[in-house]
Amino acid sequence: MNSTKNNVPFSIQKMIKNYLKEQHITPTQLARRLSMRPISAHQMLERPTMQVDRLWSICLALDVNIFQAVANELDIEHYHPKVDQLKKEIEAGNQQINALRKELELLTHENNTLKEVIGLLRK
Repeated sequence: MNSTKNNVPFSIQKMIKNYLKEQHITPTQLARRLSMRPISAHQMLERPTMQVDRLWSICLALDVNIFQAVANELDIEHYHPKVDQLKKEIEAGNQQINALRKELELLTHENNTLKEVIGLLRK
């Protein structure tokens, strides 16, 4: 898949600027959090692209998941064929756990009853 700036329906830089605005953080303050010069932060927010490691740092600095926001912008159904199988296995496991809990409850009750009987027989 070959993606150019013209194909991308949103701007990472605008998204970051919106996060900055929401959190009342200036690009200069972001620069301090990223240990970079203010002019570099301003330039970064104007470039058409951004490296993943820089985006990662911004996520940490702003305490936001920009990667999730980007994923939400994609109009792609993320489906893995094993998901349904895993859900079925989890459900089967949960049913087995519930059955074992009931069995444990019955055995605990039976054990307590036997202890009482043994206690009565010793008297």
